[in-house]
Amino acid sequence: MAYRQLGEKVLTVRTAGGEAAHNRYVAEHLIDFGKVGYIQIDCGRIGGLWPARQVADYAARRGVTYINHTFTSNLALSASLQPFAGLEEHRICEYPTTLQQVAVDLTRNHIVPDANGDIHAPDAPGLGIEVDPQALVQYKVDMEIKINGKTVFSSPPV
Repeated sequence: MAYRQLGEKVLTVRTAGGEAAHNRYVAEHLIDFGKVGYIQIDCGRIGGLWPARQVADYAARRGVTYINHTFTSNLALSASLQPFAGLEEHRICEYPTTLQQVAVDLTRNHIVPDANGDIHAPDAPGLGIEVDPQALVQYKVDMEIKINGKTVFSSPPV
């Protein structure tokens, strides 16, 4: 209701929302009832690539621009691009400009803007981003979880 009321008061700018949507129905309600003009979806929060893609398709059918929501790593960025890859009219992308060093080090390849400032989903198997195993060793923190004195988890070897 608040999104719709805001949209009715601010006629020169379309509203955006959805980064906290924990399932596709919340996002669809923001589109239908909140009347957002931009739907920003976090693949990790909404339940993965498939529900995010369902929202992207739903948004496209209703004239709402789909935007990814991510800022943590190249792995997360690649995952967040997948749901709207191929939706030519949806060209706005949230792009992390300043990653933490661990996020840079964890992958061997990175998604960077081309000469026009556009970024492209990697064209390789999976997410198209290669994890650097040496960085996993460098940043590994050993841990153990015990319940009632019994180990239920311990860090695997890398």
